[in-house]
Amino acid sequence: MTQPAIIPIIEQKQTAYRFFTPVVLLLIAANIAADYLYTLFQQTAFYLPESALFSSYWILFVPLVLLQRSWMNTVAKRYQQLSITLFATALHLAIYPALVGLLSAVFYSHTFAYWQSFQYGLSTYLVQSLIIYGYGFAATALPKQAEPQQAFIETIATNAPALPAAFLQTLLVADGPNAQTLLAVNDIHYFSASPPYVTIHLSDKKILHSATLKGLEGELDGGVFVRIHKSYLLNINTVVSVQSRKNGDYDVTLTNQTVLRVSRNYASHFKQQWLAKPQLGLK
Repeated sequence: MTQPAIIPIIEQKQTAYRFFTPVVLLLIAANIAADYLYTLFQQTAFYLPESALFSSYWILFVPLVLLQRSWMNTVAKRYQQLSITLFATALHLAIYPALVGLLSAVFYSHTFAYWQSFQYGLSTYLVQSLIIYGYGFAATALPKQAEPQQAFIETIATNAPALPAAFLQTLLVADGPNAQTLLAVNDIHYFSASPPYVTIHLSDKKILHSATLKGLEGELDGGVFVRIHKSYLLNINTVVSVQSRKNGDYDVTLTNQTVLRVSRNYASHFKQQWLAKPQLGLK
């Protein structure tokens, strides 16, 4: 079985939203500054509270862009993602006047009417909204264009020569309320299921560990740790004898005299691993 080749690939991370909130705050400040400059040019009065209130349009981008991104990640079709983008824009325009009305009712002497604020938002911010939510659409759609390159890399990995598998050699486990122990996996006799944990069985004690048998089975050397039952993962090197039950099941005795049952569902694979050791045999 071939293993993926080690190819030096620069890992692409999503950074489009990292500085989004600071940029929104900067845009709010720029919007207020633009209002101030406009009043200077028109020689009219400048009201900072009202300018800040109507600049709250930009604050809504923070939750709604993240919501747009979350929704778009749940669909694959471009028309579905475009529909979500247009819906996010419309939702923003609908929520904005309600936010202005609520804030003005709580903190201002005058409450601004919904439709008055809606018309203002539609005429002032529609283009900006389409640009920003459109950028969110593009940022989600762009990774899809990298699929041919990814397929090419996977083809190279599939045909690459096999490399030695890296298996767990040690386990860091909690050994008491405030202590941790690094166990050599070769010292472990077997694991037993204790949902949602597993119990590690050593020669002289047991330790509860946060893991699953299925997860450990994929991380440990399959030639050493063999699944013998839905509840047991066994270190085959600790087995000293195997006895057939004449019904497809087997009993195995370990070096510490523990006896475990090998279920018939796992017996075939267990026998393959056991018989691969020339000095051993079945009874």
